[in-house]
Amino acid sequence: MLKVNLFIGFKVTDDFAQKLSRIPAEKRDLYIQDNSSYLTETHYGNDRYLGRCCGELADIESLELSEKNIHSLLAKLVPDYPYDKNPLTVFTI
Repeated sequence: MLKVNLFIGFKVTDDFAQKLSRIPAEKRDLYIQDNSSYLTETHYGNDRYLGRCCGELADIESLELSEKNIHSLLAKLVPDYPYDKNPLTVFTI
C-alpha cells in the first residue's frame, strides 16, 4: 500500500521572497519552522512553498480551514501582498 501525505502551500514567488527577506529573522523564524503547526517550508519540483502538511487524508473542510490559516499567517509576515492572485496548491510529499 502506498502512503503519502498531502501538503497545502503557497508558492513563493520572487516578489514574495524579496518581501520575506526584509523581515527580521526572529519574526520570520517564529512563523516558519520545520514540522510546526505554523508554516513549514518545502520544495516541490523547482518551486519553494510555505504551508503545512495535512496528513494522509484530508477532507474539503480541513483543507479550507488550512487555507484560511495559512493565508492568515502569511499576512502577518507580509501584510501588503496580493495573496488572492496566488492560490494555494495541494500536492503529495
